[in-house]
Amino acid sequence: MRKLACLFVLLLALAASVTAPSTLLGQEPETVSPVPPPDDPRRPQQPPGVDTGRNPLWLALGSPLLLLDHIFYNWAAGREEACGSMAGGIGSSTCQPGHATFFFGSLGSKSGFWGLGFGLHNNRADPTGFKAGFNVAATWRAYQEYSAYVGWNDPRRRPFIRATGLYDFDVKDRFYGLGPDSDQDDEADYDWEHWGGEIRAGLPPRTGIWGSGGARYEKSFTSGGWSSDTPNITDEFPDLPGVGDPQQELWGPFGEVVIDLTDSPGHPIAGIRIKGRGAAYRSVNDLDFNWNAWGGEVQGHLPLGSQWHVLSALVGFDQVEPKDDQDEIPFVYLPNLGGSTRLRGYDTWRFTDETAAYGTVEYRYRIWHENYPEEDQASAIETAIFYDFGEVGEDLGDVRDNFEWGDKDSYGFEFRGYLRENFVLRAGVARSDEGTRFNFKFSDVY
Repeated sequence: MRKLACLFVLLLALAASVTAPSTLLGQEPETVSPVPPPDDPRRPQQPPGVDTGRNPLWLALGSPLLLLDHIFYNWAAGREEACGSMAGGIGSSTCQPGHATFFFGSLGSKSGFWGLGFGLHNNRADPTGFKAGFNVAATWRAYQEYSAYVGWNDPRRRPFIRATGLYDFDVKDRFYGLGPDSDQDDEADYDWEHWGGEIRAGLPPRTGIWGSGGARYEKSFTSGGWSSDTPNITDEFPDLPGVGDPQQELWGPFGEVVIDLTDSPGHPIAGIRIKGRGAAYRSVNDLDFNWNAWGGEVQGHLPLGSQWHVLSALVGFDQVEPKDDQDEIPFVYLPNLGGSTRLRGYDTWRFTDETAAYGTVEYRYRIWHENYPEEDQASAIETAIFYDFGEVGEDLGDVRDNFEWGDKDSYGFEFRGYLRENFVLRAGVARSDEGTRFNFKFSDVY
Protein backbone atom coordinates (compact mmCIF):
# COMPACT_ATOMS: atom_id res chain seq x y z
CA MET A 1 0.00 0.00 0.00
CA ARG A 2 2.83 2.43 0.87
CA LYS A 3 4.46 1.65 -2.50
CA LEU A 4 1.27 2.48 -4.34
CA ALA A 5 0.98 5.76 -2.40
CA CYS A 6 4.55 6.70 -3.23
CA LEU A 7 3.96 5.86 -6.91
CA PHE A 8 0.85 8.03 -6.92
CA VAL A 9 2.76 11.00 -5.41
CA LEU A 10 5.55 10.51 -7.95
CA LEU A 11 3.11 10.62 -10.83
CA LEU A 12 1.54 13.81 -9.46
CA ALA A 13 4.92 15.46 -9.23
CA LEU A 14 5.77 14.44 -12.78
CA ALA A 15 2.52 15.84 -14.08
CA ALA A 16 3.12 19.09 -12.22
CA SER A 17 6.58 19.47 -13.77
CA VAL A 18 5.19 18.95 -17.27
CA THR A 19 2.36 21.49 -16.87
CA ALA A 20 4.22 23.97 -14.65
CA PRO A 21 4.67 27.57 -15.79
CA SER A 22 7.79 28.23 -17.83
CA THR A 23 9.22 30.37 -15.02
CA LEU A 24 9.66 27.21 -12.94
CA LEU A 25 11.79 25.76 -15.76
CA GLY A 26 14.07 28.78 -15.89
CA GLN A 27 12.46 30.28 -19.05
CA GLU A 28 11.13 33.77 -19.60
CA PRO A 29 7.33 34.01 -19.14
CA GLU A 30 5.25 34.39 -22.32
CA THR A 31 3.32 37.60 -22.79
CA VAL A 32 -0.36 37.02 -21.98
CA SER A 33 -2.64 38.61 -24.58
CA PRO A 34 -5.53 40.73 -23.31
CA VAL A 35 -9.07 39.34 -23.31
CA PRO A 36 -10.51 39.71 -26.84
CA PRO A 37 -13.42 42.11 -27.21
CA PRO A 38 -16.95 40.63 -27.41
CA ASP A 39 -17.08 40.85 -31.21
CA ASP A 40 -13.65 39.26 -31.73
CA PRO A 41 -14.00 35.86 -33.49
CA ARG A 42 -11.32 34.40 -31.17
CA ARG A 43 -13.51 35.02 -28.17
CA PRO A 44 -15.78 32.11 -27.18
CA GLN A 45 -19.26 32.95 -28.39
CA GLN A 46 -22.55 32.26 -26.70
CA PRO A 47 -24.40 29.34 -28.28
CA PRO A 48 -27.20 30.33 -30.70
CA GLY A 49 -30.64 30.59 -29.22
CA VAL A 50 -29.52 31.30 -25.66
CA ASP A 51 -31.49 34.01 -23.89
CA THR A 52 -29.75 37.32 -23.24
CA GLY A 53 -32.92 39.08 -22.11
CA ARG A 54 -33.48 40.51 -18.68
CA ASN A 55 -36.08 38.06 -17.48
CA PRO A 56 -35.01 34.38 -17.47
CA LEU A 57 -38.58 33.40 -16.57
CA TRP A 58 -39.46 33.58 -20.27
CA LEU A 59 -36.49 31.53 -21.49
CA ALA A 60 -38.66 28.48 -22.13
CA LEU A 61 -41.09 30.48 -24.30
CA GLY A 62 -38.66 31.79 -26.92
CA SER A 63 -38.05 28.90 -29.27
CA PRO A 64 -41.68 27.68 -29.02
CA LEU A 65 -42.73 31.00 -30.59
CA LEU A 66 -40.80 30.06 -33.70
CA LEU A 67 -42.46 26.64 -33.57
CA LEU A 68 -45.90 28.26 -33.22
CA ASP A 69 -45.19 30.38 -36.27
CA HIS A 70 -44.57 27.27 -38.36
CA ILE A 71 -47.59 25.48 -36.90
CA PHE A 72 -50.06 28.30 -37.46
CA TYR A 73 -48.73 28.89 -40.96
CA ASN A 74 -50.38 25.62 -41.99
CA TRP A 75 -52.91 25.06 -39.20
CA ALA A 76 -55.34 27.42 -37.49
CA ALA A 77 -57.70 27.22 -34.53
CA GLY A 78 -59.70 30.00 -32.96
CA ARG A 79 -58.79 32.59 -35.59
CA GLU A 80 -60.65 35.89 -35.65
CA GLU A 81 -61.68 38.36 -38.35
CA ALA A 82 -59.07 40.08 -40.43
CA CYS A 83 -60.31 43.06 -42.45
CA GLY A 84 -63.87 42.79 -41.12
CA SER A 85 -64.10 39.14 -42.10
CA MET A 86 -64.73 38.84 -45.82
CA ALA A 87 -66.77 42.04 -46.04
CA GLY A 88 -63.78 43.93 -47.40
CA GLY A 89 -63.98 41.95 -50.64
CA ILE A 90 -61.89 39.10 -51.94
CA GLY A 91 -58.25 39.78 -51.24
CA SER A 92 -58.99 43.24 -49.92
CA SER A 93 -55.87 45.38 -49.79
CA THR A 94 -56.56 45.98 -46.13
CA CYS A 95 -55.67 42.33 -45.56
CA GLN A 96 -52.04 41.30 -45.47
CA PRO A 97 -51.25 41.27 -49.20
CA GLY A 98 -50.07 37.94 -50.50
CA HIS A 99 -50.17 36.09 -47.19
CA ALA A 100 -50.19 32.48 -48.25
CA THR A 101 -52.20 30.85 -45.49
CA PHE A 102 -55.75 32.16 -45.15
CA PHE A 103 -54.88 34.47 -48.03
CA PHE A 104 -58.03 36.57 -47.74
CA GLY A 105 -58.62 36.56 -44.01
CA SER A 106 -59.35 34.24 -41.15
CA LEU A 107 -62.15 32.55 -39.30
CA GLY A 108 -64.55 34.95 -37.62
CA SER A 109 -65.36 35.03 -33.92
CA LYS A 110 -68.90 36.12 -34.74
CA SER A 111 -69.18 33.10 -37.00
CA GLY A 112 -68.28 30.72 -34.22
CA PHE A 113 -64.93 31.63 -32.69
CA TRP A 114 -63.55 28.13 -32.45
CA GLY A 115 -62.81 26.27 -35.62
CA LEU A 116 -60.15 24.35 -37.48
CA GLY A 117 -58.26 24.99 -40.66
CA PHE A 118 -55.70 23.21 -42.76
CA GLY A 119 -53.40 24.48 -45.48
CA LEU A 120 -50.86 22.81 -47.72
CA HIS A 121 -48.16 24.90 -49.41
CA ASN A 122 -45.16 23.80 -51.45
CA ASN A 123 -41.67 24.46 -50.16
CA ARG A 124 -42.19 27.47 -47.94
CA ALA A 125 -38.46 27.64 -47.08
CA ASP A 126 -37.50 28.58 -50.66
CA PRO A 127 -38.73 32.11 -51.47
CA THR A 128 -38.24 31.77 -55.23
CA GLY A 129 -39.88 29.77 -57.99
CA PHE A 130 -43.28 28.21 -58.52
CA LYS A 131 -45.66 28.34 -55.55
CA ALA A 132 -49.01 26.67 -55.02
CA GLY A 133 -51.25 25.74 -52.14
CA PHE A 134 -54.73 25.52 -50.73
CA ASN A 135 -56.60 26.14 -47.47
CA VAL A 136 -59.77 24.71 -45.99
CA ALA A 137 -61.38 25.95 -42.77
CA ALA A 138 -64.62 25.65 -40.82
CA THR A 139 -66.12 26.53 -37.45
CA TRP A 140 -68.74 24.89 -35.32
CA ARG A 141 -71.33 27.43 -36.54
CA ALA A 142 -71.15 26.44 -40.21
CA TYR A 143 -68.58 29.03 -41.32
CA GLN A 144 -66.46 27.55 -44.09
CA GLU A 145 -63.73 28.82 -46.39
CA TYR A 146 -61.86 27.19 -49.25
CA SER A 147 -59.09 28.86 -51.21
CA ALA A 148 -56.35 27.79 -53.64
CA TYR A 149 -53.56 29.69 -55.36
CA VAL A 150 -50.74 29.36 -57.89
CA GLY A 151 -47.99 31.87 -58.44
CA TRP A 152 -44.34 32.74 -58.64
CA ASN A 153 -42.19 33.63 -55.60
CA ASP A 154 -43.08 34.11 -51.93
CA PRO A 155 -45.08 37.38 -51.59
CA ARG A 156 -43.49 38.11 -48.22
CA ARG A 157 -39.91 37.82 -49.47
CA ARG A 158 -39.68 38.33 -53.25
CA PRO A 159 -41.47 40.22 -56.05
CA PHE A 160 -44.43 38.00 -56.85
CA ILE A 161 -47.43 37.28 -59.03
CA ARG A 162 -50.28 35.11 -57.79
CA ALA A 163 -53.73 33.94 -58.86
CA THR A 164 -56.15 32.93 -56.13
CA GLY A 165 -59.66 31.46 -56.02
CA LEU A 166 -61.96 31.48 -53.00
CA TYR A 167 -65.28 30.18 -51.73
CA ASP A 168 -66.51 31.56 -48.39
CA PHE A 169 -69.74 31.02 -46.46
CA ASP A 170 -70.16 33.11 -43.32
CA VAL A 171 -72.91 33.40 -40.72
CA LYS A 172 -72.99 36.74 -38.91
CA ASP A 173 -75.17 37.62 -35.95
CA ARG A 174 -74.08 41.13 -34.96
CA PHE A 175 -75.02 43.76 -37.49
CA TYR A 176 -76.36 46.93 -35.87
CA GLY A 177 -77.30 49.16 -38.77
CA LEU A 178 -75.63 52.19 -40.34
CA GLY A 179 -74.40 55.47 -38.91
CA PRO A 180 -72.62 56.69 -35.79
CA ASP A 181 -75.77 56.41 -33.64
CA SER A 182 -76.58 52.76 -34.32
CA ASP A 183 -78.11 51.08 -31.28
CA GLN A 184 -76.62 47.96 -29.73
CA ASP A 185 -80.16 46.66 -29.16
CA ASP A 186 -80.79 46.59 -32.92
CA GLU A 187 -78.69 43.48 -33.39
CA ALA A 188 -79.53 41.43 -36.49
CA ASP A 189 -78.09 38.35 -38.17
CA TYR A 190 -77.54 37.27 -41.77
CA ASP A 191 -75.68 34.75 -43.94
CA TRP A 192 -73.16 35.79 -46.58
CA GLU A 193 -72.03 33.52 -49.39
CA HIS A 194 -69.08 34.70 -51.38
CA TRP A 195 -66.83 33.27 -54.15
CA GLY A 196 -64.52 34.47 -56.89
CA GLY A 197 -60.87 35.06 -57.70
CA GLU A 198 -58.13 37.60 -58.17
CA ILE A 199 -54.75 38.11 -59.82
CA ARG A 200 -52.23 40.08 -57.77
CA ALA A 201 -48.63 41.14 -58.36
CA GLY A 202 -46.30 43.26 -56.28
CA LEU A 203 -43.23 43.77 -54.15
CA PRO A 204 -42.71 42.18 -50.71
CA PRO A 205 -42.75 44.20 -47.46
CA ARG A 206 -39.39 45.92 -47.06
CA THR A 207 -37.71 49.20 -46.17
CA GLY A 208 -38.52 51.74 -48.84
CA ILE A 209 -41.43 51.51 -51.28
CA TRP A 210 -43.50 48.36 -51.73
CA GLY A 211 -47.05 47.35 -52.49
CA SER A 212 -49.24 45.27 -54.77
CA GLY A 213 -52.05 45.56 -57.30
CA GLY A 214 -54.28 43.54 -59.55
CA ALA A 215 -57.86 42.79 -60.47
CA ARG A 216 -60.65 40.68 -58.98
CA TYR A 217 -63.93 39.07 -59.94
CA GLU A 218 -66.46 37.93 -57.37
CA LYS A 219 -70.04 36.96 -56.68
CA SER A 220 -71.84 37.31 -53.37
CA PHE A 221 -75.28 36.78 -51.92
CA THR A 222 -76.78 37.74 -48.54
CA SER A 223 -79.77 36.14 -46.87
CA GLY A 224 -81.43 35.89 -43.49
CA GLY A 225 -79.40 34.35 -40.69
CA TRP A 226 -79.85 31.03 -38.94
CA SER A 227 -80.06 32.13 -35.30
CA SER A 228 -83.45 31.81 -33.62
CA ASP A 229 -82.33 34.17 -30.80
CA THR A 230 -81.43 37.14 -33.03
CA PRO A 231 -83.76 39.11 -35.34
CA ASN A 232 -83.31 38.52 -39.05
CA ILE A 233 -81.66 41.30 -41.08
CA THR A 234 -84.46 41.10 -43.66
CA ASP A 235 -86.90 42.10 -40.90
CA GLU A 236 -84.73 44.65 -39.07
CA PHE A 237 -83.11 46.40 -42.07
CA PRO A 238 -85.10 45.47 -45.19
CA ASP A 239 -84.15 48.65 -47.09
CA LEU A 240 -80.37 48.22 -46.83
CA PRO A 241 -78.64 47.87 -50.24
CA GLY A 242 -77.72 44.24 -50.67
CA VAL A 243 -80.45 42.84 -48.38
CA GLY A 244 -82.76 40.57 -50.38
CA ASP A 245 -81.20 41.61 -53.70
CA PRO A 246 -80.30 39.03 -56.32
CA GLN A 247 -76.77 37.70 -56.46
CA GLN A 248 -74.21 40.51 -56.74
CA GLU A 249 -71.61 39.99 -59.49
CA LEU A 250 -68.67 42.40 -59.39
CA TRP A 251 -65.24 43.01 -60.86
CA GLY A 252 -62.60 45.73 -60.59
CA PRO A 253 -58.95 46.71 -60.11
CA PHE A 254 -57.26 47.39 -56.78
CA GLY A 255 -53.88 48.54 -55.51
CA GLU A 256 -51.86 49.45 -52.45
CA VAL A 257 -48.65 51.47 -52.07
CA VAL A 258 -46.54 51.69 -48.92
CA ILE A 259 -43.67 54.01 -48.04
CA ASP A 260 -41.93 52.14 -45.25
CA LEU A 261 -39.26 53.87 -43.17
CA THR A 262 -39.52 51.52 -40.18
CA ASP A 263 -36.83 49.17 -38.91
CA SER A 264 -38.88 46.03 -39.62
CA PRO A 265 -41.76 45.32 -42.02
CA GLY A 266 -43.08 42.69 -39.61
CA HIS A 267 -43.32 44.22 -36.13
CA PRO A 268 -41.57 47.63 -36.16
CA ILE A 269 -40.24 49.36 -33.07
CA ALA A 270 -38.87 52.52 -34.72
CA GLY A 271 -39.72 54.63 -37.76
CA ILE A 272 -42.70 55.74 -39.85
CA ARG A 273 -44.88 53.90 -42.36
CA ILE A 274 -47.38 55.52 -44.77
CA LYS A 275 -49.92 53.40 -46.64
CA GLY A 276 -52.43 54.26 -49.36
CA ARG A 277 -54.98 51.94 -50.98
CA GLY A 278 -57.72 52.10 -53.57
CA ALA A 279 -60.15 49.89 -55.46
CA ALA A 280 -63.02 50.10 -57.93
CA TYR A 281 -66.06 47.81 -57.93
CA ARG A 282 -68.22 47.53 -61.01
CA SER A 283 -71.39 45.46 -61.41
CA VAL A 284 -71.40 42.77 -64.08
CA ASN A 285 -75.16 42.24 -63.97
CA ASP A 286 -77.95 44.81 -64.13
CA LEU A 287 -77.78 45.88 -60.46
CA ASP A 288 -76.65 49.45 -59.75
CA PHE A 289 -73.74 48.39 -57.54
CA ASN A 290 -70.83 50.53 -58.74
CA TRP A 291 -68.50 52.34 -56.37
CA ASN A 292 -64.94 53.37 -55.59
CA ALA A 293 -63.06 52.72 -52.36
CA TRP A 294 -59.90 54.27 -50.94
CA GLY A 295 -58.14 54.75 -47.65
CA GLY A 296 -54.84 55.29 -45.92
CA GLU A 297 -52.87 54.88 -42.73
CA VAL A 298 -49.91 56.54 -41.03
CA GLN A 299 -48.13 54.80 -38.20
CA GLY A 300 -45.10 55.79 -36.12
CA HIS A 301 -42.93 54.10 -33.51
CA LEU A 302 -40.59 55.84 -31.07
CA PRO A 303 -38.24 53.96 -28.69
CA LEU A 304 -38.21 55.59 -25.26
CA GLY A 305 -34.55 55.36 -24.38
CA SER A 306 -34.20 51.77 -25.61
CA GLN A 307 -35.95 49.18 -27.75
CA TRP A 308 -37.51 47.69 -24.63
CA HIS A 309 -39.87 50.67 -24.25
CA VAL A 310 -41.72 51.90 -27.37
CA LEU A 311 -44.46 54.47 -27.94
CA SER A 312 -46.52 53.61 -31.04
CA ALA A 313 -49.41 55.39 -32.74
CA LEU A 314 -51.58 54.89 -35.82
CA VAL A 315 -54.32 56.88 -37.56
CA GLY A 316 -56.22 55.87 -40.68
CA PHE A 317 -59.46 55.95 -42.61
CA ASP A 318 -61.49 53.96 -45.17
CA GLN A 319 -64.08 55.50 -47.48
CA VAL A 320 -66.40 54.30 -50.22
CA GLU A 321 -68.41 56.42 -52.65
CA PRO A 322 -71.02 55.46 -55.29
CA LYS A 323 -69.83 55.98 -58.86
CA ASP A 324 -73.02 57.84 -59.86
CA ASP A 325 -76.07 59.22 -58.07
CA GLN A 326 -78.18 56.18 -58.90
CA ASP A 327 -75.55 53.69 -57.71
CA GLU A 328 -75.56 51.93 -54.35
CA ILE A 329 -73.10 49.99 -52.20
CA PRO A 330 -74.04 46.62 -50.64
CA PHE A 331 -73.84 46.94 -46.87
CA VAL A 332 -71.31 44.08 -46.54
CA TYR A 333 -68.69 46.20 -48.37
CA LEU A 334 -69.02 49.29 -46.16
CA PRO A 335 -66.16 50.30 -43.81
CA ASN A 336 -66.67 49.37 -40.17
CA LEU A 337 -65.16 49.75 -36.70
CA GLY A 338 -64.99 47.27 -33.87
CA GLY A 339 -63.31 43.93 -33.30
CA SER A 340 -59.74 42.97 -32.44
CA THR A 341 -57.95 45.70 -34.42
CA ARG A 342 -60.06 48.88 -34.55
CA LEU A 343 -61.92 49.93 -31.40
CA ARG A 344 -60.99 46.72 -29.62
CA GLY A 345 -63.50 47.25 -26.82
CA TYR A 346 -66.50 46.97 -29.20
CA ASP A 347 -68.02 44.02 -31.02
CA THR A 348 -66.85 43.35 -34.56
CA TRP A 349 -68.70 45.46 -37.21
CA ARG A 350 -70.24 47.50 -34.37
CA PHE A 351 -70.26 50.80 -36.33
CA THR A 352 -70.74 50.85 -40.12
CA ASP A 353 -71.04 53.65 -42.67
CA GLU A 354 -69.53 54.90 -45.92
CA THR A 355 -66.52 56.35 -44.07
CA ALA A 356 -64.68 55.11 -40.99
CA ALA A 357 -61.75 56.87 -39.30
CA TYR A 358 -59.76 55.31 -36.48
CA GLY A 359 -56.63 55.59 -34.39
CA THR A 360 -54.72 53.99 -31.55
CA VAL A 361 -51.89 54.86 -29.19
CA GLU A 362 -49.85 52.18 -27.44
CA TYR A 363 -47.09 51.92 -24.89
CA ARG A 364 -45.16 48.70 -25.50
CA TYR A 365 -42.81 47.05 -23.04
CA ARG A 366 -40.70 44.17 -24.29
CA ILE A 367 -40.41 41.52 -21.59
CA TRP A 368 -37.93 39.27 -23.32
CA HIS A 369 -35.91 38.97 -26.53
CA GLU A 370 -34.10 35.91 -27.84
CA ASN A 371 -30.48 35.98 -28.99
CA TYR A 372 -30.88 34.15 -32.28
CA PRO A 373 -28.41 34.04 -35.20
CA GLU A 374 -31.08 35.19 -37.68
CA GLU A 375 -32.46 38.44 -36.30
CA ASP A 376 -35.65 38.28 -38.38
CA GLN A 377 -36.47 34.93 -36.72
CA ALA A 378 -35.66 36.01 -33.18
CA SER A 379 -38.55 35.45 -30.79
CA ALA A 380 -39.75 38.27 -28.56
CA ILE A 381 -42.47 38.78 -25.98
CA GLU A 382 -44.03 42.12 -25.10
CA THR A 383 -46.98 43.68 -23.32
CA ALA A 384 -48.92 46.72 -24.52
CA ILE A 385 -51.25 49.24 -22.92
CA PHE A 386 -53.45 50.86 -25.58
CA TYR A 387 -56.11 53.50 -26.17
CA ASP A 388 -58.33 53.30 -29.30
CA PHE A 389 -60.64 55.90 -30.80
CA GLY A 390 -62.72 56.26 -33.96
CA GLU A 391 -65.88 57.47 -35.69
CA VAL A 392 -68.02 56.73 -38.75
CA GLY A 393 -70.05 58.91 -41.08
CA GLU A 394 -71.09 59.51 -44.68
CA ASP A 395 -67.80 61.24 -45.54
CA LEU A 396 -64.69 62.59 -43.82
CA GLY A 397 -66.37 65.91 -43.10
CA ASP A 398 -69.24 64.08 -41.43
CA VAL A 399 -66.78 62.02 -39.41
CA ARG A 400 -65.03 65.19 -38.26
CA ASP A 401 -68.31 66.75 -37.16
CA ASN A 402 -69.45 63.59 -35.36
CA PHE A 403 -66.20 62.92 -33.54
CA GLU A 404 -66.00 63.58 -29.80
CA TRP A 405 -63.28 62.39 -27.46
CA GLY A 406 -64.66 59.72 -25.17
CA ASP A 407 -67.68 58.93 -27.40
CA LYS A 408 -66.31 55.90 -29.27
CA ASP A 409 -63.12 54.81 -27.56
CA SER A 410 -61.67 51.84 -25.71
CA TYR A 411 -58.61 50.97 -23.68
CA GLY A 412 -56.97 47.79 -22.55
CA PHE A 413 -53.98 45.52 -22.25
CA GLU A 414 -52.43 42.93 -24.58
CA PHE A 415 -49.80 40.22 -24.35
CA ARG A 416 -47.90 39.46 -27.59
CA GLY A 417 -45.44 36.96 -28.95
CA TYR A 418 -43.78 37.75 -32.25
CA LEU A 419 -40.83 37.34 -34.58
CA ARG A 420 -39.31 40.53 -35.95
CA GLU A 421 -40.37 39.67 -39.51
CA ASN A 422 -43.45 37.57 -38.84
CA PHE A 423 -46.03 38.27 -36.16
CA VAL A 424 -47.25 35.17 -34.27
CA LEU A 425 -50.10 35.95 -31.86
CA ARG A 426 -51.60 38.42 -29.41
CA ALA A 427 -54.22 38.14 -26.69
CA GLY A 428 -55.72 40.75 -24.40
CA VAL A 429 -58.70 42.47 -22.90
CA ALA A 430 -60.35 45.77 -23.89
CA ARG A 431 -62.94 47.94 -22.17
CA SER A 432 -65.51 50.33 -23.66
CA ASP A 433 -68.79 51.89 -22.55
CA GLU A 434 -70.53 48.78 -23.93
CA GLY A 435 -68.61 46.30 -21.81
CA THR A 436 -65.44 44.25 -21.72
CA ARG A 437 -64.16 42.25 -24.67
CA PHE A 438 -61.44 39.60 -24.89
CA ASN A 439 -59.28 39.53 -28.02
CA PHE A 440 -57.25 36.69 -29.48
CA LYS A 441 -55.65 37.12 -32.90
CA PHE A 442 -52.84 35.85 -35.10
CA SER A 443 -51.96 39.15 -36.79
CA ASP A 444 -50.53 42.42 -35.54
CA VAL A 445 -52.70 45.42 -34.72
CA TYR A 446 -50.85 47.48 -37.37
